[in-house]
Amino acid sequence: MSVPHIPHLPDDCIYYILKQLRNDRSTLYKCARVNRFWCRAAIPLLYESPFPVKGKKLLMTYMLSFNEEEISRLEDSMKFCGYESYDSFIKPKVTSTKNFADLEALLLPLKGFEKKLLKNLTLHCSNLKGINFSTTNNEPIFVENFCTIIQKQKKLEEFITQHLFNDKIISSLEYQKQSLISIELSCVDFSEISLDNFIDLHNLKFLKFSNCSDDDPLRRYDILQSASFKLQKLEFRSNHWDESVEPMLIKYLGPSLTSLSIHSTVTVPMLERVSKYCSNLMKLKIAIYDYNKIDYLIFPCFLKIRVKKLIINIPLSFGTYTSEMITRLANNLSISTDNITLKFLNHDRAKSLHFFKTFFENAHSHLRKVKFHYGKIGSDSFKIILDYINSNDINRLEVLNIIGMKRVVLLDVEDLKNYNEIKEKGIKIIKL
Repeated sequence: MSVPHIPHLPDDCIYYILKQLRNDRSTLYKCARVNRFWCRAAIPLLYESPFPVKGKKLLMTYMLSFNEEEISRLEDSMKFCGYESYDSFIKPKVTSTKNFADLEALLLPLKGFEKKLLKNLTLHCSNLKGINFSTTNNEPIFVENFCTIIQKQKKLEEFITQHLFNDKIISSLEYQKQSLISIELSCVDFSEISLDNFIDLHNLKFLKFSNCSDDDPLRRYDILQSASFKLQKLEFRSNHWDESVEPMLIKYLGPSLTSLSIHSTVTVPMLERVSKYCSNLMKLKIAIYDYNKIDYLIFPCFLKIRVKKLIINIPLSFGTYTSEMITRLANNLSISTDNITLKFLNHDRAKSLHFFKTFFENAHSHLRKVKFHYGKIGSDSFKIILDYINSNDINRLEVLNIIGMKRVVLLDVEDLKNYNEIKEKGIKIIKL
């Protein structure tokens, strides 16, 4: 049987159709990924103005940091899709001082920057709401220009830096203390940094430390107990500093926190500070990456932490370690915790079901929302849920969300009976 011939739509027609979507960048981006013919039509429309129209909250721009080899490779790729050249197509649009003035966010990569580009930014860029840069360049002229860019913004809200962070940058951020609400610091060595001026950023709401170091903290962080800001969200991720730093930060910044994320080795002192100083905490997220480094004394600490929402990432283990962790966690859940998420990436169905059952057999009866990120849990889980509900005098469970549950089209009689009984009790099961 011959395959019917499908007429080919001319490129001009594709272009004029996609032209009607020129103000819908998201749809144009999807169209560009259909095939190379659509890509050839969509990309010029996307790059008519490389900066989104006014009203977009965030614009991430990759500035001209390519070396000659990278520009050559980019031109080859562009010519494959029918474009002209890097210089004639991209560069005039990006270096326009008008476009600099319209920038709302700035992303500067790790590699070297053109001096002319940096100078243009200092002269014409004043409307940034977000700055995200990564560089190991600590030359005085670069730091001076970058500080000037920070100082000149009218209303900077978000600041993200990787590697470079020093006292001069902190002093520059003081110019934005009325508007700055979010700071993310990555790969920063705090050994020679003073936080005396940092405490004046009185509008700060979110602070993240990632892969930071400080081998000799002394009393560097004590100044934070006099911080003018009331931090709402704090996140630690894989830091390499002295183990006393994070408990100190939790102590000084904890009273106003509503959300705390710990993606590093969890210690008893950390959780003791959480229970003592974080009285307004609504969400606590903890990632346990290596069960060999777990201090099982941390689990009783959860009883004293009055947090409504708890999110736990458990390591990929099929052995008794994971089962014991789930049992200890469930036995030590605070009555205040009624919303819990457990995340596993275990694709062994039997083990997943065992972990699922272990948790519900040991958890208290005050749970209202439960979410599981499991590899595969089948219809057998309905009986486990029903047993948990029936074992309690008063059912408080409202929502059960199981990410990765096997989609069941035909249930056997027993499964269907359990499923319907759960629904009759007013429990919403989602992500089937």
